[in-house]
Amino acid sequence: MTEQAYEIIGDSADRDAWLALRRTGIGGSDAPAILGLVGWASPSSVQADKWNLAPEAEDAEVMRWGRRLEDVIAEGLGADEGWEVFIYGLLLRSTRHPFMLCTPDAQRLTDRIFVQIKNTVKAEDWQERVPEAVWVQCQHEMAVTGDTRCIAAALILGNRLRWSYVERDDAFLETVLIPAERDFWERTQNLEPAPADGSEHTKRAYQLLWPKDSGETVALDGYFTALDRERHELLGIKKTAEERLNSIDNEIRLALKDATFGVLQNGVVYSNKTQTRKEHVVKESTFRVLRRKEAKT
Repeated sequence: MTEQAYEIIGDSADRDAWLALRRTGIGGSDAPAILGLVGWASPSSVQADKWNLAPEAEDAEVMRWGRRLEDVIAEGLGADEGWEVFIYGLLLRSTRHPFMLCTPDAQRLTDRIFVQIKNTVKAEDWQERVPEAVWVQCQHEMAVTGDTRCIAAALILGNRLRWSYVERDDAFLETVLIPAERDFWERTQNLEPAPADGSEHTKRAYQLLWPKDSGETVALDGYFTALDRERHELLGIKKTAEERLNSIDNEIRLALKDATFGVLQNGVVYSNKTQTRKEHVVKESTFRVLRRKEAKT
């Protein structure tokens, strides 16, 4: 490990201060989102976080339980493997690329190798190799720490612990990840939104960025005329597909009548169970709706 590879700038023990410092750069869990590799975030939602537009997302239930279990998993890994494991939790900033930050979960003390901890229900993702998103996060963290190797460990379904070494890939770092993060960070600092994509996270980020309309009208160029044509065609395909899907579902409902289950010859089982939705009050909210209106002829 290079001695001057990073500086320590914070401690996750002071969560509010850690969150504020984390918004001054790109963290390890941000890296796969910036590359579009995860379903729980998008480049635009990462920007919304860096611009402090979505503080409530920082303490989602799944994240709270993930943090609580990290220490338990790290200690269990050390006990199983006979390692002395130190719970790390310090926020590091790369001296070479100051926009790159990381907070390693733990460290194996015998050789100072950092450990990335995950708690997951997706056993299939850990069958042959470390999942791509975790691999990218490890690469990001090694770019910050200067290390050539780290450990990725996961508790699967709460009862199976898997771990493996992840080797540093300098070619990937220098040609893919670091340039992508540098471009993302420049956009973020310049308050320039990331390119649009199809995720709900991006839609939510735009709602946070522009929560209310201004009343003005803007002219959209020919590119958007082509987008409008494609959108109209896709809506037609979607309507046809939804109608056919509803027709198939209704045929199955008709065949089941009041039966709870129906079994196909190939073993597939359909169920049509009675369910009750509890009464609840929905809080008032403000949101914007995108609609299309035909041009006047």
